[in-house]
Amino acid sequence: MAAHGALPPAFARIHPRFGTPAFGTVCWAAATAVVLVLLTALSADFLGDAILCLGLLIAFYYGITGLACAWYFRSQLRYSVRALMLKGILPAVGALMMSAAFGRAAYDMADPDYGATSVAGVGGVFLLGIGSLVLGVAVALAVRPAFRAFFRDGRTTVTQLTVTEE
Repeated sequence: MAAHGALPPAFARIHPRFGTPAFGTVCWAAATAVVLVLLTALSADFLGDAILCLGLLIAFYYGITGLACAWYFRSQLRYSVRALMLKGILPAVGALMMSAAFGRAAYDMADPDYGATSVAGVGGVFLLGIGSLVLGVAVALAVRPAFRAFFRDGRTTVTQLTVTEE
């Protein structure tokens, strides 16, 4: 993400010996440790619920990714049957399936008996999953002014580096 301008440049530095993003690895490891300590301090059951909510986040991510794929390649869908299938129909069907899985999982997870915790009659797994999504949107909106170039040109920069021409 730093290579595309979505994070400070320090995250893009590569360790000369190990060939890994050392600063980013240490930073995310520390952030993960802090979150795990906080969740465990709240309750060992809360940590288990945090792990259970990952399915909800993955379904959301894959659903959005499938829709983004079909939308991004929409102008190329008329080129061939192969392009229509691989760049349009299959990603859109996958997005619908993942959206349905997200909806069903969210419905199930909202039940206070799902997982080990609940707050005000709502399942803790649901609150953690939806809370994570809301927090992600809030963070993206908060950092947008600091990384204007990425939010303006990042999509183009990323696709130029990763999408190959047919």
